[in-house]
Amino acid sequence: MEQDHALRIGAPMTVDDRTVRVDLAGELDGPNTAALVAAFDQVMTASGAALITLGLSRLTFVDSAGLQALVECRQAAAAAGRRLELRDPLPIVRQVLTITELLDDFGLE
Repeated sequence: MEQDHALRIGAPMTVDDRTVRVDLAGELDGPNTAALVAAFDQVMTASGAALITLGLSRLTFVDSAGLQALVECRQAAAAAGRRLELRDPLPIVRQVLTITELLDDFGLE
């Protein structure tokens, strides 16, 4: 049985009057980075939230293209006077963010 490793992007959820959360699941890699950037742009357009968080508790893989997409989303948020933070990464994703020294950039410790 073949496993489905596609990126799944959850519907935006309003956490409070200044925060929107979007949960990611599956794999964030080259073939699906455009979907993340497009979904992030839609959230930015539809919401006036100052903080957008991406929940990563079900994201099982990220490659360099996926990291670049996350950086692009962070830069788009900053250009609009907003913040992007990542939440609850699995150990393998946290390790990639640590090695690339991106933890602090995304509000992780």
